[in-house]
Amino acid sequence: MRPIIWPILALLASPAFAVLNSAAIVLPLQSNRAAPAVTIVQPADYLCAVVTLRTTAKDPERQSNAMRDALQRVHAIVEKSPRFELHQGPARFSEGSTSVFSSRAGSGPASLQTSLRILCPLNGSADVFDAMKDLRKFIGTFANLDEVELTVASISLGVISPEQFRDRLLALIADQSRSVQRSLNARTVIIDGLQNPVIVHQVDDVNVELFIDYQMSATTEVR
Repeated sequence: MRPIIWPILALLASPAFAVLNSAAIVLPLQSNRAAPAVTIVQPADYLCAVVTLRTTAKDPERQSNAMRDALQRVHAIVEKSPRFELHQGPARFSEGSTSVFSSRAGSGPASLQTSLRILCPLNGSADVFDAMKDLRKFIGTFANLDEVELTVASISLGVISPEQFRDRLLALIADQSRSVQRSLNARTVIIDGLQNPVIVHQVDDVNVELFIDYQMSATTEVR
């Protein structure tokens, strides 16, 4: 069996099979930027493992065949799973981006490389460590791929369609602006940045923080 390469995790934070073809999933990235005053904190929806497959064959035709066979095998194994899901929809890394298909060259011939996202539903469970152990064990079941190297690039919390929280966040921001106006007896309150996407930050082992990166300013009466 080929070895699986596991990353050093920063995360020291049963439904039927489903393929999430259309829902966007957002994976939080580490950031030192402070969140604004209005946020929503809630449990994450998933543990998400970003799995990279890279061909080791030198011949281009063998590379194509090996990658095709590997993807078919992974899809078949996940499809039979009663717990884990394969996310095939759009992915967004909060405050960042990643490539899902690329050809890279090293000291030898170029190799084919692609990434998959394996999801483990958390369903409000606080025991994320058991979920992580189960996810790693499951990925190990399809590690023995012919002429394809499997690498777990990352495991992190995941949120499905954070934009669904936009209306709730906007309502909370509106409440904050009215409170500021009353407290400061302000003539006007200006809010910039409401068009920005909903950002996801990881709070702890289980919870994420969702917010819009906005700025608020107030003009007070001159006496």
